[in-house]
Amino acid sequence: MIVFGCLLALVGATSLPAQTVTEEAHRVLAEGVTAFEAEDYARAAALLEPVVAVTPALADDRWGSAAYWLGRAYEHLDERERMQEAWRAGFRALEAAGLFDLRLADAYLRSLSDEQRVERADEAASLYLGLLSVLGQPLLPDEQALLARHMAQLALILPEALWDDVFDVGPGAVSDPQAWTYRPEAGERLLAWWRSQDPLPATRRNERLHEHLVRVAYAERHFAYAGNPSGLDDRGEIYVRFGKPDKELEIRFTEPWLVDIVFQPGVGVSPSDFPENVFWRYGHIDRATYYLFVKKQDHFVIGETMDLLPSVLRFGFSPSERGVDKAVRMLAVLRSVYQQLAPLHSDFEARYSDVENYVMELPAFQPGRILNRTRRSVPLPPSPAPPSGRARPDVFAQTILLRTQTEDEIAYGRRENYSPLQATEVFRDRERLPIVTRVARFLDGDGTTRTEIYWSPPAGALYPDKKMRERLQGDGYRLDDYVINMTAVQMTADYRQRVVNQKRYFLTGVPPGDEGTIPVQTMVVRGDTGLYHLALQWDQYLPEGQRGRRVRIGPHVKVGTESIDSLRALRSDGRTLEMSDLKPLLARDGGEALL
Repeated sequence: MIVFGCLLALVGATSLPAQTVTEEAHRVLAEGVTAFEAEDYARAAALLEPVVAVTPALADDRWGSAAYWLGRAYEHLDERERMQEAWRAGFRALEAAGLFDLRLADAYLRSLSDEQRVERADEAASLYLGLLSVLGQPLLPDEQALLARHMAQLALILPEALWDDVFDVGPGAVSDPQAWTYRPEAGERLLAWWRSQDPLPATRRNERLHEHLVRVAYAERHFAYAGNPSGLDDRGEIYVRFGKPDKELEIRFTEPWLVDIVFQPGVGVSPSDFPENVFWRYGHIDRATYYLFVKKQDHFVIGETMDLLPSVLRFGFSPSERGVDKAVRMLAVLRSVYQQLAPLHSDFEARYSDVENYVMELPAFQPGRILNRTRRSVPLPPSPAPPSGRARPDVFAQTILLRTQTEDEIAYGRRENYSPLQATEVFRDRERLPIVTRVARFLDGDGTTRTEIYWSPPAGALYPDKKMRERLQGDGYRLDDYVINMTAVQMTADYRQRVVNQKRYFLTGVPPGDEGTIPVQTMVVRGDTGLYHLALQWDQYLPEGQRGRRVRIGPHVKVGTESIDSLRALRSDGRTLEMSDLKPLLARDGGEALL
């Protein structure tokens, strides 16, 4: 409190030069950091509180931001709310002054939960983009270490085509992100890439960037693992790439028939031999995109069906009584696994059918045996010779295990080939509006390029799906009039917004079903030079009513988007012959449309 009084006295003494106040604040900052390093966190907080209250943007070359150290002191004192508020105040003050402190930004961003990153979306984005922006600049080793985890998480979704633009030494050469080195333009290149990922250009926010930050926070809370550079186990890394699965299942081994067959004397198998696991399916991305995660020691890894089997049931099949006994138990486990997975994915249907058809002729699987079981385990009856034309249990077990491994490898190959590097959930609850587009460039008199965008939805594309039709018609809406808001964003070569163009189209008397369509529409954008990009969005609404000439917008029906990258403006120097793009024309002859 003495320090607080002294500092306020200095601030209040207007006759003192500002340099005196600044020198005193820096002295107190150094004293507070010294107390923190001595693990006297209460004293550090007491020293730094008045400094940050008066000058929240205070920072120096040696210690960095005063707000950062105050937040760290609160962190050790287990005062989370005060910790975050100190970091937030410091970040905002520095941002207003055009300054950036890497440690402060990293600490504040890491402290934000996934829910807080939703509530403070713009702030979280500024923190994250600020961290990326310093890549390629000279950094201290501890600053490089702070950025390593952010980059390891970003590398999960960063296309390899960008690696050469970002890294001198990167993921392709070294697995440890702390050993990665960056090109001087790495920060700007990553910021441009993130700008190019905006899925809804008509909105102010970059939803994909926001989604990434929320996914990372959720994954760090639920799937943390310090042994990976990303700080996440395999579940967390897949979650960062794809988000929440559309189906999730923990495979359990508790069915009474399975317990009765497997947990018998003779072969040492106990419930603890079965690993924790979870199956994730991303059917909305691709039918090949599914994962089985199995717990190994203290974290989950991407596994295979074989990983669900206790190790003692993976080998030792033979014609002997013990060998057949092990085969029967292994087949019981596989039957249970495939029985649970088959409803979730067709890859497991044939596997389940084959195992089921075989085991149901074995005595151990007869229904009466389960129904008549006593409190004590009933020993398995010896397996008789297989029916004519059927393999012995030990032979069938070996065959089915080999087939399981082969089909898992095939499924892995399909997943690698057909699954995207990343996927957004932004459109998961939005019905998509397909649009056919074409652009043509023309040279204007001022030497800039005019771009004409021709667009039209395919026949029937405007008609809502059945579920939405029922809801809208139930609310009294007609489905033959629509309003479409089109947004065309002109962007510079590094994907910065240059001009946002908007146009509204009123569509009346659109036929229902597959016949409903509209003539080709045109939007014109002007003034581009050099390399440029276009980001397009169409929002389809129902009209709610009309006041004079103005139509009120009703429910949102569909959304369509398209990116047209790397357009080159036409040259206007007059020394070379430059030809505009061909303009599509539609001629009608005898009622038939000819291109």
